[in-house]
Amino acid sequence: MDIQLEKELIVEELRLRNEEWLIIAIKKLLELDTLNDNFTSEHKSIIKQRIKEYEAHPEDVISIDELTLELKAEDKL
Repeated sequence: MDIQLEKELIVEELRLRNEEWLIIAIKKLLELDTLNDNFTSEHKSIIKQRIKEYEAHPEDVISIDELTLELKAEDKL
């Protein structure tokens, strides 16, 4: 496979295309979408902590259906 030729073909095809979803997908694939990162470092820290808690106790979760039933029972939904 001629990598340089393959890259040129891809670049040329991209110049002809205007689909936003394609550009977004390629940016994600190439890890170029960091400018669209809407999470602050504080949010990232909270997310990491919650993932750790889940990994430590994966049995301590409920399904969305169970949550919905609980909220309806409490007249909160």
